[in-house]
Amino acid sequence: MSDNTAANSTDPAPRVGIHEGSIGLPPGYQDNTTNIFVPADLQNQPNLSIARDWLAEGETLATYVDRQLGLLKARLAGHKLLERTQERLGAHQPDMLGERIDAQYKNGPQTIRQRQAAFLIGPKRALILTAATARPFDERFDTLWRNWLDSFAPPASTSGDLSSTDA
Repeated sequence: MSDNTAANSTDPAPRVGIHEGSIGLPPGYQDNTTNIFVPADLQNQPNLSIARDWLAEGETLATYVDRQLGLLKARLAGHKLLERTQERLGAHQPDMLGERIDAQYKNGPQTIRQRQAAFLIGPKRALILTAATARPFDERFDTLWRNWLDSFAPPASTSGDLSSTDA
């Protein structure tokens, strides 16, 4: 499914691929799944996550990121944008360009640094990769981030929506 509308009863149920296989979505549901990756060394490695989201009608990737920044600022104490720049997903995907933000916010007395990158993966469909850490960004963090994004590979048979798999 490439938009927010429910599949009609004659269409096969859209399927969402997960590591363990795939699962059908009941009518009226959409895929906003998140994968969370917790490091073995919580003190020295960032948490990583991948989320899927939908752009609003008429939104571009840039206006989607603007909207998300507004939500983060409203919901996270002391949210501060540090940098906004272009980002690349996949080592061999020069046309998979998106937007990256580096930000920080307060979680109690602790400052959390967060790097997020959003990419269009289908019509009105975004893939968001995030790394969050209490440690300052450094060369080790930058290397982990670049290697993680470079490791992205699209499915063998792309149908225009990287989140769905036909069964």
